[in-house]
Amino acid sequence: MCKAISASYVPYNGPAHNALRTSLLQEVKDRVDDACAVWYKHGLDITGFVAVSDRWADAQSRPLLNMLLCSPKGHKFLKAIDTAGHEKSGQYIADQMTVVIEKVGAHNVTGVIMDGAANNVNASKIVEDRFPQIFCLHCTAHAVDLALEKIGGLDYFSGYIAEARRIVRLLTNHQSLSALFKSHTDLFLLKPGDTRFYTQYIAVRRLLRCKGAVQKTIVDDEFNAWTAKAKENKDKGRILKKAVLNSALWTALARFCMLLKPLVRLTRLVDSNMPTMSKVYAECCIIEKHIAASVLPEEVKTEVVSIFRERWDKMHSPLHSVGYMLEPQFQGTDFGTEVRTDFRETMKKLLPNSKDFKTAMAEYTKYSNREGVFGDPDIMSLTQEDSEHTVPTYQWWHDHGYETPTLARVAKRVTAMISSAGACERNWSTYDLSIARSATG
Repeated sequence: MCKAISASYVPYNGPAHNALRTSLLQEVKDRVDDACAVWYKHGLDITGFVAVSDRWADAQSRPLLNMLLCSPKGHKFLKAIDTAGHEKSGQYIADQMTVVIEKVGAHNVTGVIMDGAANNVNASKIVEDRFPQIFCLHCTAHAVDLALEKIGGLDYFSGYIAEARRIVRLLTNHQSLSALFKSHTDLFLLKPGDTRFYTQYIAVRRLLRCKGAVQKTIVDDEFNAWTAKAKENKDKGRILKKAVLNSALWTALARFCMLLKPLVRLTRLVDSNMPTMSKVYAECCIIEKHIAASVLPEEVKTEVVSIFRERWDKMHSPLHSVGYMLEPQFQGTDFGTEVRTDFRETMKKLLPNSKDFKTAMAEYTKYSNREGVFGDPDIMSLTQEDSEHTVPTYQWWHDHGYETPTLARVAKRVTAMISSAGACERNWSTYDLSIARSATG
């Protein structure tokens, strides 16, 4: 970097080698330690923490169990355990997670998030038995992505999606066709890797955006000249033209993208570093209404609803219901018996002291009846996404929950939670990128 600066004719003398490895390095370490101390104190005093775990394989193909501690102020990598030679059983994973929880303090951890693999399900049950006040959740992003894949595999869509992939493959794998296609548009057809979420949606949506360019390509004189060069080209050109001129294909692909739009929105929402626990339940309600209102045949709607509810049953936690009821923008909603039961039972678990529980329930009545500050529409609208002055829900409770302190204490911890294990993947992606750059640079 210093050489690059010098090459730009800007006078700059880089730090001495000895300073880089001693005083300057220590200065950076001190800044990092100070930042971690502020982050840790914020978690202890206000939001609590979420322990997140995911499995990974490094450049040496070692099977690693990744452990992170998360709060709204950031995620801290704790350790990566080399699990080679160990059976990845639920008991083993639970034992490793127990070490992390005990180090942080069980009373400071609100939840544990892992993916929905069978051994993680067993580990979750063991952790919850050991720590009754901690909730174990399955990664929402992975659960919804599995639903997206299964919907794409339905007979109603699978043939058309395969046809769309064939179009993309033909237009990108042949240099002449690719160049001809690019002459009609500035967009590129996408072939996302399997490690991405909602890959089918990404590829199909881009193909729909490029529909006009694809149609122009197959009626171009250069396309006809390309098909005339060889029998193989003629066969591929005939397949491509037949697919592109099939109006039923474009209709089905448009319906597919329209159907998946709210599911993709939910995946994007939870696959982030932001607290989303108070948003998930409402988004899932929107998804079910969206499916019911779609123009698909009734039997297809039934299959899609069944797929989504199957995934919802696996990823749902009572904390979703609690977050839903404590989200200010949903104040006054008719939550229904199931949500209210989850709320009551979870509050008992989070507040084992009978006096605290009764106080919190009385405070919730004040909140739901819009008494005091909770009746101010300007204050209550501050967590809405379209608000000019949006604040995170946990911060809203910290700032405005002073009339209901016991309820606010629970609300801050629940609404500050993330909903997915994506932090682990981003952590390792950053690490791999750093290693790759150092190896090549």
